[in-house]
Amino acid sequence: MPTLYRILTAVLACTGTISLIITGEVNPVLSLTGLGLIPGYYRYLRGFPPAPKWVIGGLSLFTVGVFFFDSLILSDDYLVGVAHLTITFQAIKSFDLKEPWDHLQIYFMSLLQLIIVSELIFSLVFGVIFILFLIAFVAAMVIAHFMKEGVSHEIAIAGPVISISVITFMITVFIFVSSPRIAGGLWGRGYMKSIKTAGFSESVDFGSFGTVKHDSTIVMRIKLDKDARGPFYWRGMTLNYFDGISWKDTLVERKWIHKDEGKFIIRLFEEEKTVVQRIYLEAMDTNILFGLREVAAVESKGRILFRDDAGALFLPAKKGKRLHYLVYSDNQLSVLKSLEANNYLQLPRKIGKVEILAQKITQGKKSGMEKARAIERYLIENYTYSLKTSPPPEGVGAIEDFLFYSRKGYCEHYATSMLLMLIAFGISARIVTGFLFG
Repeated sequence: MPTLYRILTAVLACTGTISLIITGEVNPVLSLTGLGLIPGYYRYLRGFPPAPKWVIGGLSLFTVGVFFFDSLILSDDYLVGVAHLTITFQAIKSFDLKEPWDHLQIYFMSLLQLIIVSELIFSLVFGVIFILFLIAFVAAMVIAHFMKEGVSHEIAIAGPVISISVITFMITVFIFVSSPRIAGGLWGRGYMKSIKTAGFSESVDFGSFGTVKHDSTIVMRIKLDKDARGPFYWRGMTLNYFDGISWKDTLVERKWIHKDEGKFIIRLFEEEKTVVQRIYLEAMDTNILFGLREVAAVESKGRILFRDDAGALFLPAKKGKRLHYLVYSDNQLSVLKSLEANNYLQLPRKIGKVEILAQKITQGKKSGMEKARAIERYLIENYTYSLKTSPPPEGVGAIEDFLFYSRKGYCEHYATSMLLMLIAFGISARIVTGFLFG
């Protein structure tokens, strides 16, 4: 009986910690403390004595200090800070379990972790984890009661555990189904399900076909500090590698941007000559910040921001809440250095027909700009924009099908076709994703 009780306690602790990690909202580095559960519960299950009190006390005080640093600076979010705190406390407590009722702290932290998870994730996985927690919790409480009464070896507990678990589960399902979720979130921080399909993606894939649906989901609200001439393109990230089916970003190196007087300075600028954008970004399934080119500085509450060589801006992690920040943009376009330009000359195999078409379209054109304008005009005048596509013939790529057979497609088809023809002439070109107008 005591062995089963110990196993259930370990399951409850791991349930809460694992559920937080799978949300994707916690910091991977700060979550590594959860690995302490392995040696902690191995010690506990083998019956080894707990760690010295001064060790437990010292680690607990240090963890509280890390919590304030995490909540105020690193994560800049109290909810995520509490999540990291409970993960560490679970690991520390696994080295300090003695009396049966001492385990109530484990149960409380696991329950707190599941409450936090309910604010960070909208998935059936959470339902499965919660059911596991519920059954283990009921079984542990029943066993603890019989152990306290000193009759754990005289009574068969399978019946009480199953009965109470079923009743509790049915009540929980009834409450969950009949009661709506609190729209604002228990912590008032606006956590919500991340937008995944509203026109932006960190890759472009031609491997699926069908009808692209219109989506009126609002992804961000933007206020300009002064009148600015459009069109407005809210730049996201650059995709530089095409394998014939998908566009991907292979620029893995990201530079840490230092914060100076509340701003992440990317390039020197005169503030009176910039267009300042106050952006309220909804929770999206990306850690990219959007803004008008060329971004000179960003002002936000966070302490960490990264930038790649293509100019894309990245937060340390994806945010499950609305984000408010200011972007300072100027009109001085940066010039690609020769080393950077080489990142945008990659071509997939078997595009001979595309190269021949490009030469035909640009016949008589000399400069790169003249060729680009000619290709742009040709695509606009000779192809039909359509959100509905069909699979290409066997052995024919999506772009080849667009250019020579179906002659209809949507923005990705146009952009990729133009880009491949430009690169065929040795002109550095790249796919840039984001949002147009607004």
